[in-house]
Amino acid sequence: MYESIPDAVIVVARDSSIVFSNAHADRLFGYEPGELTSLKIDSLIPEEFRKRHVQVTEQYSAEPAARPMGKGRELVALKSDGRKFPVEVAIGPTENEKATVAVIRDISPIVETRERLSDTETESRDLDRFLRNAPIGLCYFDKELRYLRINNWLADLNGIPVEGHLGRTIADVL
Repeated sequence: MYESIPDAVIVVARDSSIVFSNAHADRLFGYEPGELTSLKIDSLIPEEFRKRHVQVTEQYSAEPAARPMGKGRELVALKSDGRKFPVEVAIGPTENEKATVAVIRDISPIVETRERLSDTETESRDLDRFLRNAPIGLCYFDKELRYLRINNWLADLNGIPVEGHLGRTIADVL
């Protein structure tokens, strides 16, 4: 059943030893099949986060309950070769509460997309600032040659306020 889940699944005993990992977990963390079950869960956590992990584990042990992915719980995991990568983790106790099931998802693509989007937003703000402050007439058009953006210099040259240009075609304005 765990093999059909498209995320990494690891079952961790109360003593922090990994007692099961599916094939997705082995691949995600860079281990050969069966190797993870000889490790403690701490070996998948970067050194700088292990102290915090112990605290979270103690809190969870006091009140074991399902905790879904998301909700700003982005964590950092450690591959077998020492590379760190961002993950989201959902956890829940087994029926007898003698172990915890963790479902782990690599969110590297999401983090990279957020970073690119942030870069794009910065570039867009810089371009807007340039457009507004350029000492020449500048504007953007859509495919039908309607004004999408226009700077004050060109609007003043045309004798129509910026707002009077937006959504209108060149022919309407001229």
